[in-house]
Amino acid sequence: MTKNNLSQFWPLIPIGLTQIFVLSKIQFTPWPEMLLWPWLVNHGWLPFSDLIVAHAPLLYTSLALWYRVMGTGLVSLKIFTWSYIFLTAIILWVIAAKQSGKKTATISVIFYALLQTVYQGNGMWFDLGLAPLILLAYYFLKSRQPVFAGVFFAVALFTKQTAFWLIVPVLLETIISRSTKRFFVSVAAISLIILTGLAATRSLDNFYRWAIQAGVLNLSRTQWQSQWPALSSATAFLFLPLAAAFLNPRLAPWILFASMGTFPRWELFHFQPAIPFIALGLAQASIRNKRLFITLLVPLCLLYFKVLTRDWNRPDRFFDVDTLLAAKFIQVYTQPQDTLYVFNYWDHLYPLSNRLPATRPFVPGFPIFLNAPGIQEAIINNLQDKQPPYIIFHPLESSGYGSYQPQLIWRFLTQNYYLYNKISDQVWVLKRNN
Repeated sequence: MTKNNLSQFWPLIPIGLTQIFVLSKIQFTPWPEMLLWPWLVNHGWLPFSDLIVAHAPLLYTSLALWYRVMGTGLVSLKIFTWSYIFLTAIILWVIAAKQSGKKTATISVIFYALLQTVYQGNGMWFDLGLAPLILLAYYFLKSRQPVFAGVFFAVALFTKQTAFWLIVPVLLETIISRSTKRFFVSVAAISLIILTGLAATRSLDNFYRWAIQAGVLNLSRTQWQSQWPALSSATAFLFLPLAAAFLNPRLAPWILFASMGTFPRWELFHFQPAIPFIALGLAQASIRNKRLFITLLVPLCLLYFKVLTRDWNRPDRFFDVDTLLAAKFIQVYTQPQDTLYVFNYWDHLYPLSNRLPATRPFVPGFPIFLNAPGIQEAIINNLQDKQPPYIIFHPLESSGYGSYQPQLIWRFLTQNYYLYNKISDQVWVLKRNN
């Protein structure tokens, strides 16, 4: 790339660096799964066979590769996350510049920086992982390059299953460009490679059981999974996606179907796949009408500064004092070869304390997994065999996932362990009976 070409990107640099600075100063969300799952993969645990999860495998296996180089930890996860966000901004910039010019590209990236922060994007999760992949699939479809579009769409499907919602705008684009066959041949080829890898590790049946049957067909219908927003929240946070879709009909299918991951469990970070399209739609509409630009920018800035006021210098989630004390306790009072069992608490205690789970396969503490036939019995057999000296335990809550009590496991724990120490009201340590 020539010096002249690089100079075209200069507005992106200060915008991107400012966004990363802001993200570094507000509360970060290091989801426990983004630390535990890659860590287990790096210890030789196979997804879906040794590690029961309902999510597609590409994101956390990519993180596993990253951790092999950078080490598993909070700082490493932050670098990965912020680099990923900046990469998405670069892709958005290139697409907007090619479609509508450099000025639109600048406005797009400004909107993206604001929206990405407002919609809880400061943390690596599967929805954030979809953003650049779906954006690239869109770009290559618009560029009449269906083979490359198919590659990125297939990778998106194996990053998070909700990418399937984008099949609607994808079909519209391929029908218009008469490239449906080439696109789906590409999708099928990449999918076959990934599925062959799962078959080679004898994980294909378990992939279907947990990622498809549990993750796609059943999870949304399970207890506590549905979560609908209050009217005020829905009004505030649906306004901009709907406005972008209304102002830019060509992008409307991409905006609307990229937002479908918010249902039935409403969380703002589920909008992340749609954020680049919302930003592009708002920018393309604003470039034609300066008054509209101000009208859109003012409420977005109000939401943005509300987030900054609330989250500035707040500590990272899931790394509270109780969690760090629990990890320290395990490190001090157990041997490196000892195993650990965490019940009803954050699972990243395993990598924080550098102790492997006593149960293999590892099973998240959700009803859809623990209520499956034979799962609780297998966990109890593991606990009897490994005999972890301590269990980190969060007292049962009155409602929600924290109130779930798997009967067989609960009975085993109460019969074989006793309350040894209270790190706090939220974190207890159980010790095995002598």
